[in-house]
Amino acid sequence: MKTISTELKNHLSQPLTTIAKCWKLILNDNTVLGFTNHSESITYDSQIYNSLIGFEGDSITSNLDTDYNKTNAISILNSSYITEKDMIAGKYNHAKVEIFVVNYEDLTMGKMILFSGYLSNIKCEDGKFFAELKGVGSELEKSIGDIFSPLCRAEFCDSKCKLLTSNYTFNGTVSSLTDDLQFYSNTIEINTKSQGYFNYGIITFTSGNNNGLSMEIKQFSSGNFILSMEMPYDILVNDTFSVIAGCNKKFSTCCESFSNGINFRGEPHLPGIDFMLKGY
Repeated sequence: MKTISTELKNHLSQPLTTIAKCWKLILNDNTVLGFTNHSESITYDSQIYNSLIGFEGDSITSNLDTDYNKTNAISILNSSYITEKDMIAGKYNHAKVEIFVVNYEDLTMGKMILFSGYLSNIKCEDGKFFAELKGVGSELEKSIGDIFSPLCRAEFCDSKCKLLTSNYTFNGTVSSLTDDLQFYSNTIEINTKSQGYFNYGIITFTSGNNNGLSMEIKQFSSGNFILSMEMPYDILVNDTFSVIAGCNKKFSTCCESFSNGINFRGEPHLPGIDFMLKGY
């Protein structure tokens, strides 16, 4: 049951209403963004909700039996407030979101909340920002327990892997670059590592435009890095970074490269579907 003021409830029952929908986003750094589909910006509870041309949104539905908000795709036209670079940088990952309506002619009536949850599965396509809305009940979707897999389920150097991150982490500097996807480091302890040593590893920039941002490494050879995706902001010469070795999660790699087979979290000898279908 939604709790609203008597005044707003009476207004909503009228044949003609002056209702505006508002979206409030709280990012991970506690930055608050407000948007509305009204023709003019609205200031409500000391927060400005900017009028955003091209604002769109699917209807919000919920299952009253489980109090679980179903996933709904929403889209907002890219603007000076929401940029593709910021999305790639992860600024909107798991951002809290509240959607509500107000009477823009009389804000003292209060609001009626339509949805409260967070953003998930964020992407940009055809100039639009897409995300899914997840309610608190969506936590029930999570799998409990491990799933059989020939690949290791542990993350490199986590509590299951048990290797020490400090033994496989190195600091370096960008010496030259091709673009925001490829660059070279002449740091000796990095460029002397074997080919592929940092494949699947994680690089985290510690200065420059991408300070604090991380990316998976696609390919490494003699100090040359190729990232899985371009960094959201420009990489510059002399940017510093830390980089951790990578693991392809195969049992052979765990044994031969890291001598850590005893902590391998997978079933490499489990017969696959091809083996099981041989008799048919």
